[in-house]
Amino acid sequence: LKGNYDLAIISFQNYIEQYPNSSAVPEAIYWIGQSHYNQEAYPEAISFFERIESNYPAHDKVPNALLKGAFSYIELSQPDRAKELLSRLIERFPQSNEAYRARDTLSTLSQ
Repeated sequence: LKGNYDLAIISFQNYIEQYPNSSAVPEAIYWIGQSHYNQEAYPEAISFFERIESNYPAHDKVPNALLKGAFSYIELSQPDRAKELLSRLIERFPQSNEAYRARDTLSTLSQ
């Protein structure tokens, strides 16, 4: 929250190492991805957002991770990859707030 993303990344990584079986690990992974995203380190952000979906497919953070992954691909000028994630988000979580944002973003990308 204070913009010290490097410290946040280290802290969340330490948490994951110390408590690998904690139910909060997906949240920590998400926030590492978000910290990379805020630093405009989009490839790194994508790798953490993808870990949430692949390792914790039923977690509450999956819709947000898909959306932020798509935004990362947009920043990397890879709209086709972004469209894939947005479509998957809409398909898997059609009533989520993130799906509504995904629909808006998808319509913008399709223009």
